[in-house]
Amino acid sequence: MAVLRHIANLWSLRQYPTAEQPWSVEEQLDAIKAAGFDGVTGRITPEIGVAARQRGLTIVGYISSSNPGEFRSLLEIQKSAGARHINVQLGDHDTLTDEALLLTIQLFKTAEEIRDLDGGVPLAH
Repeated sequence: MAVLRHIANLWSLRQYPTAEQPWSVEEQLDAIKAAGFDGVTGRITPEIGVAARQRGLTIVGYISSSNPGEFRSLLEIQKSAGARHINVQLGDHDTLTDEALLLTIQLFKTAEEIRDLDGGVPLAH
């Protein structure tokens, strides 16, 4: 059976309620939990991961890269923060399909080596 989870992106609360006095990450996570979301996504740091887990929120990491040399460290940072699912923005706005496919294969191979990760659908933008 499929489960639909509602995940809030941290960027949606950046500079909220005002740019001059934005909420702390703790306030953002509290608001996300209070609004009924199941989890949080973004470039999750270990500190954000701890705070999200304390609130019972699922953690969905995020990475963006067109450099295969960065894949391992970017994925490991998200895993260490508690993410098992990672949304991936792969490539650049002008990445050609053949290159994007090679990047996808490299990304999935790296994620397999790290283990316990489920990459989102990588997309060139």
